[in-house]
Amino acid sequence: MKHIIRFTLAILMMAMCSISANAQSNQRQRMSREKLAEAQANYIARQLALDDATTGKFVHHRSL
Repeated sequence: MKHIIRFTLAILMMAMCSISANAQSNQRQRMSREKLAEAQANYIARQLALDDATTGKFVHHRSL
C-alpha cells in the first residue's frame, strides 16, 4: 500500500513540474506578420543563393 501511495505521489510531482515548465515556455512573443514575411523571404533567398542586390529586391518586394 505504501508503494502505491509513493508511486502516485511521484507521478503527481512529475506532472506538476512538467505543467510548470510548459507554462513558462509559452510566454515567448510571436513575430509580427511583417517580420515573419521578411524572415521567410530571407530564408528563400538563402536557399536560392541569391546575391545581395537581388536578395534586397526580393525581400523588399515580398514585405510590401
